[in-house]
Amino acid sequence: MKKMKICKRCFQEFYEDEDLSDSPAAELADIFLESTGAVSVYDLCPRCREEFGMSNVMGFGQ
Repeated sequence: MKKMKICKRCFQEFYEDEDLSDSPAAELADIFLESTGAVSVYDLCPRCREEFGMSNVMGFGQ
């Protein structure tokens, strides 16, 4: 059974098992968020994780 969650950033519903593991930006966001511990990777929807990763790649996340 799929579990629905609410994204801590955009407040949209998403399924817990949704994954963008093919996206390098999402992977970068996962690594950054895990290392800082500020927000759990699993509390953000895949779209926000990818956007967060892209902003880190471009240097806007600092």
